[in-house]
Amino acid sequence: MSMSQDFIINALPWHDAEVHNFNISWPDDGAAQALLRLEINPEESLKPLVEIGINSTVVDIRFEQIWRLKSDIRGDSWPKEVLLDWKVIHPSPLIDDLRQHGMAQDTRLYHQQLCFSGGSVVDVVFEKICLNEVVYEFLD
Repeated sequence: MSMSQDFIINALPWHDAEVHNFNISWPDDGAAQALLRLEINPEESLKPLVEIGINSTVVDIRFEQIWRLKSDIRGDSWPKEVLLDWKVIHPSPLIDDLRQHGMAQDTRLYHQQLCFSGGSVVDVVFEKICLNEVVYEFLD
């Protein structure tokens, strides 16, 4: 599900969601994308997700057309990291820096910062975000 630019992504029940993985890739078109898989904390209400068509407790969040990704990720977090805070950064010094260097002049960009329990922080400047529910099928 692709989200509109007016959708408030950080209003969804991400607090204390367990991080399953965070992957960065460069598809054939060369535009970086990142996939963050989260499992919603059982204490959070799924109602906001259900209202947008997500019925699973595991959700893939895909940042597309990334212009800048800045990370400080700790590799030794135990227990597993959980998402503590999802911030929308506006005004954005990262977007301002891109534009001062002549990039993305006519492109609507979003800057979001993800803060995790182990001290990891990821800043993403991107054009588009998509959410997909993850459904696990178990074989008998």
